Amino acid sequence: MSTYLSRLYDEYRRAISEGQSVTDAAFAANRDMTPEETEHFERAMLAAETRRKEIEKIKSFEELRAAGDAFREVTVPIVERATGKAPTDAALFRAMFAGSAGYDSRLTGAVRSGSPDLALRALQSAGGSAVETSFADFVTVYERTFSPMLRDDVVTVLNRADGSPLVLPRVTADPNHGGTVTAEAAGINELDATVSSVTLNPYKYAITNLWSSELSADNTIGLEDLIARTTGRELGIDIGAHLTTGNDSGQPNGFITAATNGGTATGTGATYGTYFGPTDLVSLFYGRAAPYRQVGSWMANATSLAQIRNARDTAGNHIWEPSLVAGAPETLLGRPIYENPAMANGSAAKAVAFGDFSRYVVARVVPIRVESSIHYKFSTDQIALRTIERVDGDLPDAVAIAYLVNAAI
Repeated sequence: MSTYLSRLYDEYRRAISEGQSVTDAAFAANRDMTPEETEHFERAMLAAETRRKEIEKIKSFEELRAAGDAFREVTVPIVERATGKAPTDAALFRAMFAGSAGYDSRLTGAVRSGSPDLALRALQSAGGSAVETSFADFVTVYERTFSPMLRDDVVTVLNRADGSPLVLPRVTADPNHGGTVTAEAAGINELDATVSSVTLNPYKYAITNLWSSELSADNTIGLEDLIARTTGRELGIDIGAHLTTGNDSGQPNGFITAATNGGTATGTGATYGTYFGPTDLVSLFYGRAAPYRQVGSWMANATSLAQIRNARDTAGNHIWEPSLVAGAPETLLGRPIYENPAMANGSAAKAVAFGDFSRYVVARVVPIRVESSIHYKFSTDQIALRTIERVDGDLPDAVAIAYLVNAAI
């Protein structure tokens, strides 16, 4: 971890500690925060949030830099053998987009050598050529930045070579024995579990990026990174939203649609908060069976997370805990909590979810299809880059996750 990133973590922890000291003082005195304390608290939380976003940005940058180093390590020997000298980074990027080297689209990301003429013919036939796999990797990084629903450490992601239907069997009810004791020589109850299935059929999400041939030829600004940001941002928002609240009609079945209703919050009064309070969160937590609680995690959007930060248990302790370990998520009641921008907030909204998100299954066709063309916009002298992602998702085990409905206020 870089020195700068370590410093950001230190500043983040200090800001959190400063904000908590203000609320602790008001709580100990059994009073509301004064206007000065409120201003102090909001300033500390703003500083903490600014540091958190900067930490995520630097972490993403370090991942991209590592991928870029790996790309250069593989390509430089090939170019050196062909030209007798090492290329610059700008030359590598221009060569990749201009088609002066062939790229293998397999997940290994290995580069195969080829002449410019062969690469140009590849561009001119069928309107495109494959772009090196590191671009798809960059797109994936930015998708993960915007939605936890594509993170394989949060949900179960099944990477598949094709989009054929994937049937997931499930047991929705155990045999109902009812505690019956079987007498000697008496008949034994014949019981069946309730078995059904869900089917995943990956849906297509596609984007075509356009830029001028002049920009491609003159690029010295990291064109690949800029395009990956815009593509990953849009794909991540759209796919993440459907994996969260999709209605299973022409789109994935989002976990909110498939999950169990964990109850309606009581709102203001005995609980601390406008739409929900700590007792509501505790009830949601213990509403899941022990196996789900032991590996469970939370999801909410930024507005709900801001309210959760203020929540306390009956002893006056904050139930939300900041992460003090680099790369580790923040926790609520001892379990990780993730920001999901696709979740709702406000009156009667399904604002907070808890459960075992690894039971949510995402079927994803890999690798991401990335193809370029110099002919699609020939009349305007533009280069086109098409990115296609195929994804579906569902929650076979509906009781694994539950959501909290905000009080109707």
